[in-house]
Amino acid sequence: MKHADALSWSYIELTTREGDGEWFEVGEFLTPEDHDDPRFGEIALRFVMLRAGSPDGRPPLLFLSGGPGESAIEMLRHTAFRIHFRKASANRDLILLDQRGIGRSERILPKEYAKHTPYDLVDPDEAYSMVYEQAARCRQELKPAFRPSCYTPTQSARDIAVLADALRLDRIDIWAHSYGTHLTMAALKLIPERIGHVTLCGFEGPDQTFKLPSRVTAQLGRLAEHFATRDEWPDMLGDMALVHGRLAEAPLTVRVASGEEIQVGLFGLQWLVSSWIGLSGRFRRLPALYKSLRNGETAELERAASGFVKMLDRRPPAFYLNDSASGATKKRLGRIAEESKTCLLANAINFPFPKIREAWGQIDLGDAFRAPLECDHTMRIVTGSLDGFTPTENARQSLDVLPNATLEELPGLAHDDLLTAITP
Repeated sequence: MKHADALSWSYIELTTREGDGEWFEVGEFLTPEDHDDPRFGEIALRFVMLRAGSPDGRPPLLFLSGGPGESAIEMLRHTAFRIHFRKASANRDLILLDQRGIGRSERILPKEYAKHTPYDLVDPDEAYSMVYEQAARCRQELKPAFRPSCYTPTQSARDIAVLADALRLDRIDIWAHSYGTHLTMAALKLIPERIGHVTLCGFEGPDQTFKLPSRVTAQLGRLAEHFATRDEWPDMLGDMALVHGRLAEAPLTVRVASGEEIQVGLFGLQWLVSSWIGLSGRFRRLPALYKSLRNGETAELERAASGFVKMLDRRPPAFYLNDSASGATKKRLGRIAEESKTCLLANAINFPFPKIREAWGQIDLGDAFRAPLECDHTMRIVTGSLDGFTPTENARQSLDVLPNATLEELPGLAHDDLLTAITP
């Protein structure tokens, strides 16, 4: 319990979009920036503690957010999450941790870092140059002693043990979503004795960071059926192929919200749509987008491209650093390359990985990290039948080596629906 004395408390006020302000209790503790070399120094990690209204004696529950790069604390600015987190903390304390380099924890970069414009979404080589240049600009702002290898799932996993020490807990239960499930897998390998019961919303195993195009194809099939049965879009796949063929021949010029004109070609549309297919809040916009493009109209594309480039500007370094470190086995990379040849979205869902690892100078954690997790922890895995990012198939692959895991697939739910669908 080396770092227990470093735990301190304060309060912050967070206001929702509706203007509802509320004060929250914030804990701060110090953890080695490099767990393999504690002499390198320490960084401060922060969390919100939601105290139980009627404690039932269970230890605190640690929530691990996704992304990578999403701030668990900032989620409290959204009314739906605030209500759900309060519900989850009715009978036990709930810890909303901002992982290393993220949110209100000590960040890698200032909140606003160099943006790269204009965004030409036509050719993958041009797009890679864009994100490479953004990485270069970011690295120019980093402190001189910055080590990319300090910002990986294995380093973050060991922070959980330091947090448990600071709270004087032998074990801590985990509730995780999206990338948070991948981080939980790392923790179960590295510090299994410090982890209790696990609840996973979605499932990203050790070698599932890079997504299989065959599962993208399966998700497109599910969405086509979803829209057809509702008479919203009778020929989704046919319309997509038609529009893709046109964009391959002639990219479109659109004006985004910043006022700049950018070009969007086939690759750009595939990249954009890949970021939508797992989210119910996004894929419901697919019919309007493709129908308008089929009819030669660009207003929907302009709106979509505006949101997409805004997202690219806001992606934190933690997104690139953690996923680059996780990587993929050669076998999986080969499968991805082969399957992308027959996928309507090619391999856009994984862009700009794995190549972007070079831009950030990140390490590869290796195949030992990506080996299947075998553990006997009690584990509740919840997936959604319309989740195109952490599909149910991910979890099914691992059930043989997780004897105390249960799997629930919730019909009609997508990736963004899972977090509020259950109370751990």
